[in-house]
Amino acid sequence: MAAAALLFWALHRPIPAAIVAVLGVCLLVTGQLFPRAFGVIDAALGRAVGWAGTIVAWCILAPFYLIVFTLLRLLLALAGKDPLTRAPRGTATTAWVDRHPTPRTIDDYRHLY
Repeated sequence: MAAAALLFWALHRPIPAAIVAVLGVCLLVTGQLFPRAFGVIDAALGRAVGWAGTIVAWCILAPFYLIVFTLLRLLLALAGKDPLTRAPRGTATTAWVDRHPTPRTIDDYRHLY
């Protein structure tokens, strides 16, 4: 019902709001008066949502991921950037990055966060 109210008052779409409201009332009445029928409807809606999620993931998100991240990596490579610092660092024998020493007190260890 909140979705119907949002469609009606905020987006000024009375027909889609009426459709959402009717569907909501039908589900409410079915769930209260006919729980067995509601179980069938709920299972069917669950399968439909699962299929919709799979389609969106494979048809939209996977190509977006492949295209966007491939292009970003290409741009970073052309700019000479390596944010993960995967390239060998001269004569270093370890992957650890040295940091500047900071003086520590016993209080620093008592209050770690």
